[in-house]
Amino acid sequence: GQSSVLAQSGIMHLFAVSGLHVGYVTLLAAWLLRGLGRLLPLPGWLRFLVLVALVVFFCLVVGPTPSVLRAAVMTLAALLALAGERGGHSGCALILAAFLLLLWQPGWLREPGFLLSFLATAGILFTASWWQVLAPSPLLSVSLAAQFMIMPLLVYFFNTVSLVGLLASPFLLCGAGLV
Repeated sequence: GQSSVLAQSGIMHLFAVSGLHVGYVTLLAAWLLRGLGRLLPLPGWLRFLVLVALVVFFCLVVGPTPSVLRAAVMTLAALLALAGERGGHSGCALILAAFLLLLWQPGWLREPGFLLSFLATAGILFTASWWQVLAPSPLLSVSLAAQFMIMPLLVYFFNTVSLVGLLASPFLLCGAGLV
């Protein structure tokens, strides 16, 4: 019953393990490693390997869902770009993630979770800066970018769009990060 209420209210994505959680775990681990590096100097390659191992371990623990794998591939691509001291392009990482996951599971192209994850991420990467004109808060602009990008799929797969979820998501997103 709770899942149905969360889905109808448009905030279910906050409770599904996704890229948000992969990002939180990676950022927390990087922050801890940086702090540990002040006490005990760690070579960059060791920090890199620890972060890669943590992302892979997290995926194994929570399960290889399309959204988690998308986030993991994109995070690993970003870590590689940072390790090589090269600026990465997030759009390329998103395309790489889609290519690798569809190579592994072509049937995911018809799955709502896969499509919603990639469309939300594409919305964030490519339209969040546009939303800052209407919503000066970065959190609000990112949330609006993701929500509006996935709206057509929500209607197609679930026959609903929730205005309450659209308004509540940015505020609940802050709380989800703390939890």
